[in-house]
Amino acid sequence: MTSMSRRAPGKAALLIGLGAMSLWAASGGPAAAVPSYARQTGLACEACHTVFPELTPFGRRFKLNGYVINNRKQVQDTTARHRSLELSFFSPVSAMFVASYLHTSASQPDSNGLGHAQNNTTSFPQQLSLFYAGEITPHIGSFIQLTYDPTSGSVGMDNTDIRYANNMMWQGNKFNWGISLNNNPTVQDLWNTVPAWYNPYMTGSAAATPEAATLIDQSLAGNVAGVTAYAMLNDIWYGEFGVYTSAPQGVGQPYDTAAQTLISGGAPYWRFAGEWDWGVNSFEVGTYGMAAQTRVAGACNVLTQLTNAAGNPVDVYTTSSGPCQTLSAGPTDSYVDVALDTQYQYIATHNIFAVEATWIHENRTLNSTINSYNLANSTNFKASGDTLNTARASFSYFYDRMIGGSIDLFDTYGNPEPLVFTSANGKPDSNGIILEADYLPYLNTKLGLAYTIYGKFDGATHNYNGLGANASDNNTLYAYLWLAF
Repeated sequence: MTSMSRRAPGKAALLIGLGAMSLWAASGGPAAAVPSYARQTGLACEACHTVFPELTPFGRRFKLNGYVINNRKQVQDTTARHRSLELSFFSPVSAMFVASYLHTSASQPDSNGLGHAQNNTTSFPQQLSLFYAGEITPHIGSFIQLTYDPTSGSVGMDNTDIRYANNMMWQGNKFNWGISLNNNPTVQDLWNTVPAWYNPYMTGSAAATPEAATLIDQSLAGNVAGVTAYAMLNDIWYGEFGVYTSAPQGVGQPYDTAAQTLISGGAPYWRFAGEWDWGVNSFEVGTYGMAAQTRVAGACNVLTQLTNAAGNPVDVYTTSSGPCQTLSAGPTDSYVDVALDTQYQYIATHNIFAVEATWIHENRTLNSTINSYNLANSTNFKASGDTLNTARASFSYFYDRMIGGSIDLFDTYGNPEPLVFTSANGKPDSNGIILEADYLPYLNTKLGLAYTIYGKFDGATHNYNGLGANASDNNTLYAYLWLAF
């Protein structure tokens, strides 16, 4: 297979080039969206969003400054030394409801892998979320999402970003800074180029999805806690650094085998970007990434020597009596994710055009995963350094924020790893295109129709699973109603 070190830079250059070409062409011519913020600020949704949830330059500054801009009456209390309380007369609560219909080209496998599951799926709701979103104190604001999942019948913490923000003048320069407490790497980001916020913004929960994903690409979403510090200089240069640790939901503490992937120690995260705004144009280019050491359940505690099927000794970490404390000992999986991203927006009175692109390159050495496989199969495999890459580009257009759509390209590729990927050839490769048409009769109501076409799925175009399934079998027609109120 072609070395990823050869392929990756070319794809990164292509994606960055797409944004640059869009910038050049336009120069010659003329936060999730929740109504809590509109009620708090007294501004219509279009002040912060092109078409929800994509942010405008003003929307990015609103998020940067901690979600605290408001024109509401306040309940206040002042002591002799300082103001000790400032609460809004109205709670910043809102909701989101999504209903959908999904059809795939071929029936998806049922729970027994027989491929006889129902093909047409109606979800009502597909998602129901409550938000507490807005100012908490004069410098602290929040985006807190609780979501009902109809597949499990449970309610859990979803995307959350609580931040302190402030600003100052520094040697004649404007300096915004703050601290974010969040549960999903990139959910605190300002641009729609990162995994938490890029297109497509809504997908069917019953659709088949490729197996391979980089660690930063939503693999940790909702199961970590992170603290990051950020700053922006003169509304142009942005920098952020922080650290994440495991905080899984739905498992006991101390963590046992129910917690499948846990960060060992802390995982550093970084983000650097520059944004230039002029007239109706906005252009951003940047980089982000993280590094992490993780352990999977079963690869921990006691170093033991076993004998494999060939009669050779194998050193593995086995479980001691009682629950397997996956943070205590054993080998780790190592991940280093480095990404490039760019975004261009043209926001005029009637016409809105946007291009977003990102490329993520991951170096990974899966010692814990391979050791867990050795333990289960009494074989002797050694982990080696692998790479996994994801490239995405999105092109969207809307007229009067009412009628429009998007074209989204995606490509995941990397080294074959038969012990990690379940595809017949052990490859992670998946690629395709998503075509979406949208109609918004109101700024907080979206009707969408999307069609996903796969060129490759889990390593191949044809017979990717060894049972005769083709990538095109997973082509998906998806229709949805998205309400925010």
